[in-house]
Amino acid sequence: MDALLKHGLFLYGTINVTMSRGEAYNFLNVGLYVERAVITTDVTDIKLKEIDYNMAHETGTPSLRYLLYSLSGYEAYLKSSRGMVEADTIIKQILYDEDFVHSILYCTAHISRYFKRLYGQSIPESYEQVDFLIGKGLNNLKYSTCNLKEGESIRSLLAQTRTDLHNIARAFNKHYFGYN
Repeated sequence: MDALLKHGLFLYGTINVTMSRGEAYNFLNVGLYVERAVITTDVTDIKLKEIDYNMAHETGTPSLRYLLYSLSGYEAYLKSSRGMVEADTIIKQILYDEDFVHSILYCTAHISRYFKRLYGQSIPESYEQVDFLIGKGLNNLKYSTCNLKEGESIRSLLAQTRTDLHNIARAFNKHYFGYN
């Protein structure tokens, strides 16, 4: 395990310190943020299933606290919420916080950011198709009318977001890597 951690840190350091900020770097970051957004979506769904998506129930508070721990967001949450643990504000941070690196909106915005840097190295038709899906996913999330106090609304948004992220990944595979 120590060797795995050591090599992981070497790779991370090599990428962030020595790698040029060209096409490969942008591809790596698109992949990083797609993966992070999918993980955040899945972990959130799993934790909310534990409380049956019952956002009003008091027994769900520990599960939501553990959700924040698993996404490295508990400290950030406490700073922004003044220590009040409330289900809707936790979900709001996970879905929409533009400063929380594990929020789905943050990840999706960064997918768009790094993808736009690939414009000059892309075939225009391929770029347009993937860019459309990224924009669609970002807008579906950003302009959603999700009721953060209603479990079914959150479940629906998480399912839609997961579908959008998988569509982006499939389009990337098809148009940039030649996989169908």
